[in-house]
Amino acid sequence: MIGSIIGFSQFSGFFDVTKVSIERSSLDVPIREIEMTVRQLALGKNILTVNTADLIDAVKKMRPDASRVEIKKKYPHEIRVKIFKFPIVAEFRENTETIFVNENGFRVLGDTPDRDILTLSFGEKIDLTNLIDQIIDSKHLAKIRDAVFYFESLTGFKILNVKYFPISREAHFKIEKNYNIWIDITGDYRQQLDKLVDAGDALDLENRKYEYIDLRVRGKIFYKPKS
Repeated sequence: MIGSIIGFSQFSGFFDVTKVSIERSSLDVPIREIEMTVRQLALGKNILTVNTADLIDAVKKMRPDASRVEIKKKYPHEIRVKIFKFPIVAEFRENTETIFVNENGFRVLGDTPDRDILTLSFGEKIDLTNLIDQIIDSKHLAKIRDAVFYFESLTGFKILNVKYFPISREAHFKIEKNYNIWIDITGDYRQQLDKLVDAGDALDLENRKYEYIDLRVRGKIFYKPKS
């Protein structure tokens, strides 16, 4: 009896994949492209022998901005795909253009954020036409986001926007008190920002005005008071 069932499943077209369905968590997911990728690998094959891990790898290779891909078999002949995107965490404002980016630094098209996000601009001249997919290095973006959260928790001041310098690898935080904090995003942002607390009385951030406060050099603070 077992042998006859195995034989039926292996050689009967009843278990051949004839349908691929896609569910997406974001409008910025090309259903047609993903469907074609999965169909090329699975259509017409016996669903029992289809390796879902291979399908997941293929979809992730095609969509590196996907945070998670789920693929399940719906017997007897359907492959169901769910794809989830990394959340939008920041926007770049360059001239009249607004570019949304996810937490991996990739451009997001067709979607808008569902919560408050970080506002950035480039501090150096960047040719946006060369940045087709990834707008900002993911490690730099993560460091900037962590530093913003740490600064606001440390001081109680709000950061309005950030200038990002990809070449010199630094970030300038525009503070609600109308001055700028400069940090090196390759260094330890905590050590840099902690200097504001260590020099709190001398700087008197509540009452004094600064063009900038430069924290990039280890153990030192450079600043320019507003005249």
